[in-house]
Amino acid sequence: MAADLEWPFGELHGLEADDIRETAYEIFFMACRSSPGWGRGALKFHPAMWNEPEPESTSSRTNGVGMAPSSRIKRALGLKMLNRSPSKKMTSGAGSPPNPQGAAAAARPKRPLTSAELMRQQMRVTEQSDNQLRKTLTRTHVGHIGRRADTIILPLELLRHLKPSDFSDSKGFHAWQKRQLKILEAGLLLHPSIPLGKSNVFADRLREIIQAGETKIIDLGKNSDTMRSLSNSVVSLSWRSANGAPTDVCHWADGFPLNIHLYVSLLKSIFDIRDETLVLDEVDELFELMKKTWSILEIRPRCLFIKVLPLVLTSIRGWSEKRLGNYHDYFEDGRTNLMENLLPLAVTAANILGDDLILARVTEQANGDAVTDTTVDHVDGYIRSSVKNAFAKIAGSGCQEREMDTRQDESERLIRHHPVATAVASVTLHSCYGLILKHHLASASALDNEIVKVLESAGKLEKVLAQMVVEDTIECDDGGKMIVREMIPYKVESTLSRFQQQWIDQRLKKGKDCLQRATESETWNPKSKANPHAESAEDLIKFAKETRDFQDYSAFVASCGSKKSYIPALPPLMRCRRESKFAKLCRKVTPCKVGIEDSRGCQMSESDRPHPSTSRGTQRLYIRLNTLHYLLEHLHSLDEMLSLSGHKHFGNKKHHNDCTSYFQNACSAIREACQHVSEVAAYRLTFVDSSHVFYNSLYVGEATSARIRPTLQTLKQNLSLLCAILIDQAQPLAIREVMKASFEAYLMVLLAGGNSRIFYRSDHRMIEEDFECLKQAFSISGEGLMSEDVVEKEAETVEKVVALMSQATDKLIQDVTVMIHKMDKNGAKDTRKTRSVPPTTEQWSVSDPNTTLRVLCHRNDHVANRFLKRTFQIGRDDSKGAKILCY
Repeated sequence: MAADLEWPFGELHGLEADDIRETAYEIFFMACRSSPGWGRGALKFHPAMWNEPEPESTSSRTNGVGMAPSSRIKRALGLKMLNRSPSKKMTSGAGSPPNPQGAAAAARPKRPLTSAELMRQQMRVTEQSDNQLRKTLTRTHVGHIGRRADTIILPLELLRHLKPSDFSDSKGFHAWQKRQLKILEAGLLLHPSIPLGKSNVFADRLREIIQAGETKIIDLGKNSDTMRSLSNSVVSLSWRSANGAPTDVCHWADGFPLNIHLYVSLLKSIFDIRDETLVLDEVDELFELMKKTWSILEIRPRCLFIKVLPLVLTSIRGWSEKRLGNYHDYFEDGRTNLMENLLPLAVTAANILGDDLILARVTEQANGDAVTDTTVDHVDGYIRSSVKNAFAKIAGSGCQEREMDTRQDESERLIRHHPVATAVASVTLHSCYGLILKHHLASASALDNEIVKVLESAGKLEKVLAQMVVEDTIECDDGGKMIVREMIPYKVESTLSRFQQQWIDQRLKKGKDCLQRATESETWNPKSKANPHAESAEDLIKFAKETRDFQDYSAFVASCGSKKSYIPALPPLMRCRRESKFAKLCRKVTPCKVGIEDSRGCQMSESDRPHPSTSRGTQRLYIRLNTLHYLLEHLHSLDEMLSLSGHKHFGNKKHHNDCTSYFQNACSAIREACQHVSEVAAYRLTFVDSSHVFYNSLYVGEATSARIRPTLQTLKQNLSLLCAILIDQAQPLAIREVMKASFEAYLMVLLAGGNSRIFYRSDHRMIEEDFECLKQAFSISGEGLMSEDVVEKEAETVEKVVALMSQATDKLIQDVTVMIHKMDKNGAKDTRKTRSVPPTTEQWSVSDPNTTLRVLCHRNDHVANRFLKRTFQIGRDDSKGAKILCY
C-alpha cells in the first residue's frame, strides 16, 4: 500500500536511488574519517592491513559499536532491544580480506564490527568502492592535514585521484564518473543553496563538461585542460556566499532537496537490512556519527523541523486520506485492520498541520470547555467521502439498491471511532440518492410507470435510511435532531400528487383544445370515402383512448404489496409439553373459574384504555382508499352528465344508475383496487400494528391470564381512528376486511400459535366467550355499518374450530384417522405404524385433517401426546422456559 506514497521532497532528475546512497556513504565516510571508534586504520590504508593480527583488547571494544546495554533513542521511542544486531556478529578483520592466508586467517581472533564496517554493510557499499574511497581520502588528508570536512568538495577530489585503472572495466569507470558529475550538477546548478544569477560563466562551463560526459569518458587527468576548467568552475561555484563576502564553508551538497535526499539515505541505515521494520540497537552510535555530516549538508535541527516536517506530514496526510476517504474500495477483503492502523496516523498528521484546530483546542482548554475530539470530525469526513465515492461508482455501473445497502453496512468499520457512524453514512447516502432523484424528476415531463417505480423505490430507501439514523442516534444528547435535519425529505407523496395534478391538467387542456379545434375548424366534410365521418370525431376518440389511463392510475394506487407479506410464517408442529403431577394437583385445587372471577375477560375500563396502534404506513393505505373512492364519485358524476346530455339531445336513452355505461372498465378496475387496498390495510393493522396485543400475546403462557380484553381495547381504538380517517363510502369494506383479518389472526392463535400456547379441553368455554366479545366489537363499530348477519357469516369457521376444542381427545383422534384414510387415493387400509403429517393448506376447516391435528398438538393431554408421537413422530417442546399451566 505504501508503494504510491508521494515523496514529499521533490525528485532529483538524473540521479537514481543507488547514486544518492553511494554519495551519502562517501560524505558520511569523509565526515567521520578521524572520529574515535571509526575503525582501525581508517586513514592509514594499505593492502597489508587486512593480514595484520588484532588481539582482543580494550581498544578493540572502543573501536566496536553496539556495546551499550541499552539505547537512549529506542527507549524514548518505546522500542525494544533486538540483541541480534549486525555489530554483534564477530569478524576476523575489518572486512572480508582480499587474499586470506588459509589456516592463519581462520585462526585469527574474532572481534565486533567497527562503525565503518557496520555502516558499509548497512548501506550496501562494495569493498571495492570502500577501498577506493579510503585511498582518495588518505591522499587528500596527507596534503591537507587538519582540514575540515565542510571545506572539501568530495566529488572533485574523487575525480582528481581515481583513474580508470582503479576499476575493473571502462564501463564501470564511466558510470562512476557520470555519477560524480551528476552530483555536482545537482548541488551546484539544479539545486544550489545560493541561487545562481541569470548569467554565470562557471555554471555554463560546468554544464558543457557534464553534457560531454554523458556519452563518453572525459579525460580528467591532472594536466588536462578539462580538469583545470572543471576545478575552476566547481571551486568558484562552491565557495560563493549569499552577500558576496568571503566564506569558510563550501556549498556543494547543502541545497534543498539534495541535502534531504542524502540525509534520508543515511537515516535508512539505522533499519535492519534483514527486516526494515526493525531499528538497530546501535542507533545511538550511528546517529551521533551522522551528525558530523550536518555541516556539509547544512542540516540544522530547528530549520529541518520547520521546513521538512510539514512536507512529510502533508504527504502522509494526502496518502492516508486518499484511502480513508475511499475505504470501501481500499480496505475490502478483510483488510479492515489496516484501516484501524492508518486512522490514527491520518488524524495525527491532520491535527499537526491544522493550526486552526490546534488553536481551537487551546481556546477550549483556556475557557474550561470540553475539548472536542478531532478524530470524530475527521472520521465524519472520511465516512461521507467514501460513501459518496462508493455511491458514484455504483450509480455509474447501474447497480441496485440492495448493493447500496451492502456498501452502507461497511460504514460500521468506523463505528468505534464515531458515535453515530451509521447515521452519518445513511444521511450521506440519502443526500447522494436525492441528487440523482432530483435530476431524474427534473427531466420527466409527465407521469408514467417509470416515474412511479422510481418514486416508490425512493420512498422505501428513505424509510430504511431514516430508521437507521433514528436507531443510531437514540443515545445522542439532542436525540439526533441535528443530523436528522441534514436529511432533506424526498417528498414522495407530494411529488406524486404534483405529477398527478399535472396529468389531469394536461388531459383537461387537451380535451378543451380538441373541442375548440372542432368548433373553429370543423367543416363537416367526410374524412374519406372509407371513413365517412368528420375528422374531429377521430381526434376526440383518440383523446378518449389516451384518457382511459384511469385504469393505469388505479393500478398504481393498488400497488401497495400483498396481505400475505404481513401474515407470520407458521411455526413447526410440536407436541404439547405433558402436564406434571403437580399441575394436575393445581387443577384440582384451583378449578377453572371462567365467568365468575374473570368476568372482565372481555370488558374494558376507561382507566386502562390504550391509544390506537395504527402506524403511519397503515394510515397512508387509508388515504389510498379515499383516493379510489374519490375517483369513483367523480366518474359517477361524469357518467350522469353524459347520460343527461345524451337524453337531452338524442331522445329517450335509458339512464343507468351505475357508471358501467361509459366507464365500465375504469370503475371495475377501481373497485378491484379498493378491495385489494382494504385487504392489505386490514392485514397490516392486525398482524403488524396490533401484533403486540394480538398474535404475539393472546393466550401466551397461561391462557386464563392472557385473555382478549387488551386486544379488544386496542382494536376498538383502531376502528375509531379508521372511521375518523376514511370517508363514509370506504368504511364498510375496510371494517369488513379488518374483521376477516382479526378472525384469521384468532384462528392462527388457536391453531398455529407456536409452543408458547397450550390449551386444555375445558378452555373452550373461555375461548367461546372471548370470541363472542370479538364479534361484538365489529357489530357495534361504525354505528351499525356491519350487520350481524355479515358478522355471523364470517365467524362460522372460527366457531366450528372452537367447537373442535370442546371435543374429547379420543373423538379428535378418530376424526383425524378417518379423514387421513379418506385422503388415500386407493382407499386401502394402511397398515403402517407411522404416517406423514397432513399438508398445511392454511384454509382452516373442521374437514381439514391438518386443522384437527393442530388442535391435538396444542392440547395438554397424555393421550393426544402419545398419539402424535407414535403415529406422526411429531417432536415435543422440551424448552426449559415452558410454564406449568395450573387451574
